[in-house]
Amino acid sequence: MLDPVGHLPLFLGATGDLGPWARRRAAVLAVVFAFFILILFGIAGQFLLHAMGISRLSFQIAGGIIRP
Repeated sequence: MLDPVGHLPLFLGATGDLGPWARRRAAVLAVVFAFFILILFGIAGQFLLHAMGISRLSFQIAGGIIRP
């Protein structure tokens, strides 16, 4: 998950030509789509890792190495 305050200028730039209601609708749709994508990967993530032959411990270690 990303920093919402840091991405606010990107959102405002991308929706600069929209009116207030259209901008609100775009924000709500973005949140809804992000929620469903997170739910999908939360449910299917373990199956996906298993299909690729990656253990959960290996994934956690790799995430710990990459994290600054």
